[in-house]
Amino acid sequence: MVQSFMHNLKYNGKIAVGEILGDYFGEALKGTAFEEVDVVIPVPLHKSRLKKRGYNQCDSIARTMANALGKQYRTDAMIRTHANASQTKKGRYERWLNVKSLFEVMDTKGIKGKHVLLVDDVITTGSTLESCAAAILELPGTKVSIATIACPSPV
Repeated sequence: MVQSFMHNLKYNGKIAVGEILGDYFGEALKGTAFEEVDVVIPVPLHKSRLKKRGYNQCDSIARTMANALGKQYRTDAMIRTHANASQTKKGRYERWLNVKSLFEVMDTKGIKGKHVLLVDDVITTGSTLESCAAAILELPGTKVSIATIACPSPV
């Protein structure tokens, strides 16, 4: 069922799916350590992929999570510096190489010293989230937590 939800969100433009999942997830995180975050940031898409798809599937999830948690939501704090090849058919090491040094924090003053909740739709190897978090953690006093909707089962 989750695979169908994620496919509809990512490839069929069903943004409402992300909103429902994000709201549900945000409500589920209330009363946990995740309430300590300062800002919620979706993993950014490169501008070429954003233009092609028309939206970032993580935005609707992260926005409604932030709303449910009563936290700041930012889409302008980070960018993906260059487009990378699709990760869907890559192995763990290939994925890590594909996303190494791929993200940049644009608003260092607004993120420095904050606890950031980084939101992605699916975690496979964690390479994308690791690269994104590494860029954030270069700023003094920052802390990163992650949240994802799905994780594929091992083969």
